[in-house]
Amino acid sequence: MIKRKTKNKDGKALSFLDSTTKQIITLSTGSIVLTATFLDKIVGDSLSYKGYLICSWVSFSLAIVFGLLVLGAIIRNSNNNECDVYKNNTRWLSLFQYFSFLIGLVAFWIFALLNLK
Repeated sequence: MIKRKTKNKDGKALSFLDSTTKQIITLSTGSIVLTATFLDKIVGDSLSYKGYLICSWVSFSLAIVFGLLVLGAIIRNSNNNECDVYKNNTRWLSLFQYFSFLIGLVAFWIFALLNLK
């Protein structure tokens, strides 16, 4: 009975990691698309501090790549019957994805604040 509870907890943890990873991939993709589409409406004709915008796009892109790698690690671990979200491959890739996403958000906020009219 104890094994069953641990397996259920691990299944929930993997499910949570899977959904969180997919949400960050979706938010990163949406952030890139929306900022590229409405850039002229956000800053108008005077585009300055372009480095922050490029940094945010690169960070969001890295978050997407790391998210895809996390999903691959989840699938690989599931195929090996290892339901451990704390394995090094899954844990480090997830942390890189989270930090890339946060850096992208902060860089875009700085860009937006510096370009407000």
